Amino acid sequence: MMQETIADDRTKVPVFGLIVTWTSFVVVVASWFGPMYGVRRGPLVDYGGDFFGAILLYTCIRQLMKGPRIVASAGPLATATFVFVGCTAVEFAQRFGWLPGKFDPLDIANYAAGVLLCLALDRRITPPIRRA
Repeated sequence: MMQETIADDRTKVPVFGLIVTWTSFVVVVASWFGPMYGVRRGPLVDYGGDFFGAILLYTCIRQLMKGPRIVASAGPLATATFVFVGCTAVEFAQRFGWLPGKFDPLDIANYAAGVLLCLALDRRITPPIRRA
């Protein structure tokens, strides 16, 4: 007779959260490699990586935070702030020539939109004990 193991609410990642993470990963990779395979500039290539990249970072960080002490220090708002500030810092580093790439203020808007969507979804699908 097999014994079932039930994940504690503190460590359980909602299935929808995993779907969002993997979907974001696929879109980010597609936006990076699309131009190599003839995809012309457009929303996916220009902004898909920014929007879904912020989502991917947020979901990965939140899904790795599995203990009450860690969750308390890296809850949804702290994670969203960290991701947005980090992504925006990279964008400004491009602006000042410290990193390669082209500064685009719409990239920052996409980071914000991705992070805000994550906050809204996190509030709906994450068990309350992990939203500390």
